[in-house]
Amino acid sequence: MDIKKDKTKLVVEFGERLEDWITATWQSQSVFAKRSGYTAATINSYCKGRTFPDIVFLNLIHDLGADLNALITGHSLEAKPHSSSLPHVERLKSWIVKYFGTIPNLLSTNSKLLETMQIPQETLLKFVYGQLSYDPTITDFFNAIGCNMHWVMTGEGAELIVSHKQKQTGVEDITDALVERIQQGLFDKLTEADISKLSNVLTQKLMDKFISVVTKKDI
Repeated sequence: MDIKKDKTKLVVEFGERLEDWITATWQSQSVFAKRSGYTAATINSYCKGRTFPDIVFLNLIHDLGADLNALITGHSLEAKPHSSSLPHVERLKSWIVKYFGTIPNLLSTNSKLLETMQIPQETLLKFVYGQLSYDPTITDFFNAIGCNMHWVMTGEGAELIVSHKQKQTGVEDITDALVERIQQGLFDKLTEADISKLSNVLTQKLMDKFISVVTKKDI
């Protein structure tokens, strides 16, 4: 057996899996390079199998949610309850892609909120990729940005948190999630249902205002 040849093959295969993980998690090698503190050239060298990373790099990507055994051998040893193939993990990732595009966008857009809630980005990533089964603070974070965590965990209900408080006129308040995404310049991420709901609410509010002016009554 040619040990050197086998070693080269393993390094190349690791690089291919590393590149897939970086693309799926960070969108591109350049984005990941900025986040990790490594140069783009170094990251590319790892991905192309020209060099193999040291223990410091391996520890870093593990902390960022990578399954090292899967990257090195192609077979995951992650416990089944924490597998990223679980439905609730897939629902959460699909929600992030739908409303923020990429995980880096989620992190950058909500960096101040994460800091305020004292949630390390590494911890959030572990939760997103199913390596952290439950964390009440992270659950509160996603609820705060409009993600219905009851829907994420069970598949039941709407994917967005909707306020159930109604005024006496029956006009439903605009949810904080809609307002926040508009303020973040993510209006194009709204679904047709979101836009229809927003239109209906605004139309009703204008009508209520008109009636209050005509009748000189507060409603």
